[in-house]
Amino acid sequence: MLEIDNLFVSYDGEPVVRDFSLTVGDGQVVCLCGESGCGKTSILKAVLGFVDYEGRVRVDGKEMTDRNTHELRKQMAYVPQEFIMPHETVKEMVESVVELAANAGAGFSQEKLMVEWGKLKLDESLYERKTSELSGGQRQRIMISLVGLLPKRLLLIDEPTSALDAASTRLVSQYIRTLARERQMSVLAVTHSDVFAGECDFKIQLQK
Repeated sequence: MLEIDNLFVSYDGEPVVRDFSLTVGDGQVVCLCGESGCGKTSILKAVLGFVDYEGRVRVDGKEMTDRNTHELRKQMAYVPQEFIMPHETVKEMVESVVELAANAGAGFSQEKLMVEWGKLKLDESLYERKTSELSGGQRQRIMISLVGLLPKRLLLIDEPTSALDAASTRLVSQYIRTLARERQMSVLAVTHSDVFAGECDFKIQLQK
């Protein structure tokens, strides 16, 4: 589903990713590990077309170009480490994601969302709460729950458990693995968590 060949990313002339290659098959969960600054998040951004790069990125057999980036993104779900938007309530935050053009036709309903929340042990009362009242872990699980509603082939997720304890980390990793298995969805994750990495099919350790 995802193929990266000889990826090179630099900022202001300083390389952060050098000659990186990777294949993530259907239903596989692969994680990128390594110290801060080794290029983990830059790899995700290159796949999304958010940064300039050299090399090749192919999604579902199609090489990403300036012309087809928007179309290929429709097959991807992206969960950043921290979702920061000026939303007053959780409901507004959720709706802002499902109403994106790339997520059109997902068939969102609050009832379906609550099913996913149950799997992630999120209380339904949070839906009407102010975002400022949420913990970092609650925000992370809410954003991850939306992946369960979106018919995507590829999930790119950055530090999905950075604000979670070990028990919640296992819950989230198992949720993601179940989605990958049931939908044959490919997953590329960035993590510093040994617990999360231990649940992945493959772990890639990056160096600066």
